[in-house]
Amino acid sequence: ETTDLWAEIRSPGFSTYKVYGFWDGGGKFVIRFSPNEAGNWTFRVTSNIPAMDGKSGSFQATASEDSGFIRRANLHHWQYTEKFKPHLWMGDTCYRCASMDRAAFDQHIAKRAEQKFNHIRLAVAGWDADEKLAFPAPEKPNPAYFQELDARLAAMNAKGIIADLILGTDSNRLADMFPSTEQLRRYLKYVTARYAAYKVTWQMVQEIEEYKNPREFVKTMGLAVKEFDPYGHPRTTHTLETSSA
Repeated sequence: ETTDLWAEIRSPGFSTYKVYGFWDGGGKFVIRFSPNEAGNWTFRVTSNIPAMDGKSGSFQATASEDSGFIRRANLHHWQYTEKFKPHLWMGDTCYRCASMDRAAFDQHIAKRAEQKFNHIRLAVAGWDADEKLAFPAPEKPNPAYFQELDARLAAMNAKGIIADLILGTDSNRLADMFPSTEQLRRYLKYVTARYAAYKVTWQMVQEIEEYKNPREFVKTMGLAVKEFDPYGHPRTTHTLETSSA
């Protein structure tokens, strides 16, 4: 049975965020949230699990000097959400940063941080055989795989590096992994619930031209991510040609 779990979280300035929860193994469910205002926040949980439904509470957020997430400033520029200072995008690609040896990963991000990179692009579910580690079956994410990815994104963010998360690799692989729209949306809800609270951007797929019905598929993805991401992180996709429509 599908579990529905989300919280309506209200800021001290009375902005309300709808934040979805995710399954983290066994009987554990998590609602992950990054407050962006200092002061008292309140929340109320809605779920089809009776023990969770209707739970409410509050928490205090202290002031921070963090610059926050990034957002589009206009057609050609980026800026940080909290300090409104410019963000100069300096990016690297490491497709297997989610699944490579941890020591190699730590060495890689340390070097990139030293070189002043502030973005690293990586595939959420790894590449090729890695995908079976992340999702042994379409309906069953592997919590251990994603718990390790949690730690890696936290390590990247701590070094000032934003994770550009590739949601689907090339050759129509994401559509093959999640053949129905319902399965695809469930995957996107899981990933956005798990990682929207980090400093991330979303890349729908790698090489859109290699997907069947690419415009329709990526539009479905983009609208779902917009629905599930309470922070509105930037969304894009990858193409084989820079002139691609």
